[in-house]
Amino acid sequence: MNKQHTLLRATLALCLSAFAIAQTALPASAARPASSSVVTNWYYPYQSLLPTGYTACALGADLQTCINGASNGDLIVIDEGVYTESITLDKAVGLYGLSDGATLVAVSGQRVLTVTGNMDSSTHIENLTFTGGLAAGGAGGGIHLEPGATPLLQSVVISGNAAVLGGGLYAYHSIVANDLTVVNNSASTGGGIY
Repeated sequence: MNKQHTLLRATLALCLSAFAIAQTALPASAARPASSSVVTNWYYPYQSLLPTGYTACALGADLQTCINGASNGDLIVIDEGVYTESITLDKAVGLYGLSDGATLVAVSGQRVLTVTGNMDSSTHIENLTFTGGLAAGGAGGGIHLEPGATPLLQSVVISGNAAVLGGGLYAYHSIVANDLTVVNNSASTGGGIY
């Protein structure tokens, strides 16, 4: 084989590989634990044309309503975009931002995400940005992890939040994270993480 032919085959193989990756709805890291008996892939916000295998959150529902309707082990896939919501994750439900990710902006004067449910790193919070949170007199303006809540924070950005403790992130124990960016947060103690 000549060099041009070899280069053409390598380019074609790379293109096919990129096409296969683009056609995959979720990365392997968004897989749920095998122990889940019935798993639903929820899609937020509601769309009449859903990707195969997804269930729409109710028409007009906010993200909290979608979380409330999900069960342990379910995954909520959030379409890319910016959403102004302050949410509580009180069960082992994964949150995944599609494509370029989703940005969750806190409702004025509130933190963005409070995680109260018992969960381990098999529950993923992935490909999301948390910003604009304020826990005045409290802890964790962006994300607040209660005891027993140790989800995997994967490809998460926590930026522009404020609190007394842990302006960006407050956790009662160690966190499990991969590709976590914590920048431009403020607090009296632990501006980024406490």
